[in-house]
Amino acid sequence: AASALADGARKRGWEVVVAPGDVAAVLTLPASFDEYLASIGKRERHELRRKRRRYEAAIGSLELVRVGGAGEFFDQFVSLHRRSGGDKGSFMTAPMAGYFRALLSLPGWGIEALIGMDGQVAAASFGYRDEDGYFLYNSAFDPDLGHISPGQVMLGMMIERAIAEGCSVFDFLKGDETYKFRLGATARPLYDIVGNR
Repeated sequence: AASALADGARKRGWEVVVAPGDVAAVLTLPASFDEYLASIGKRERHELRRKRRRYEAAIGSLELVRVGGAGEFFDQFVSLHRRSGGDKGSFMTAPMAGYFRALLSLPGWGIEALIGMDGQVAAASFGYRDEDGYFLYNSAFDPDLGHISPGQVMLGMMIERAIAEGCSVFDFLKGDETYKFRLGATARPLYDIVGNR
């Protein structure tokens, strides 16, 4: 795709340089969740199951809700982001929240929320869904629940749901965070295309 874009720009008189950039983490989904669990290996399979059991023991039954449009879950997603430590905690500025809110008005965009105690969101993801798969754009979890891994539990449930819905891919998008590869993703190279006329 990078070569095709660069060639097209060159044909229109642009000087273009294509350089390796970051990577995306992409998980090709099998036909069943059991096949998926087998593919990630014994250690990671055990960890995913252990975290789910520990979460259920602390919170109760698992509930993953998908919502489109801005509303209560969006507000909780923004709040979880702002309560995060490090750079993540300062990422969700008012203009950035406005940008995310605008994305929710477009087809395919939505929030997946793992419900915790008292109906509050324990973890939430923000992403795009089409006929091929799910594309995870951003996520956050309640830092007070870090000891029961709500983010990892949510991701396991989202992968299970994507498989059940017939998706062929679960794309973690840009970034080489370790957890993505522990969940079975493989690296796909990304390229920067820089051009001028």
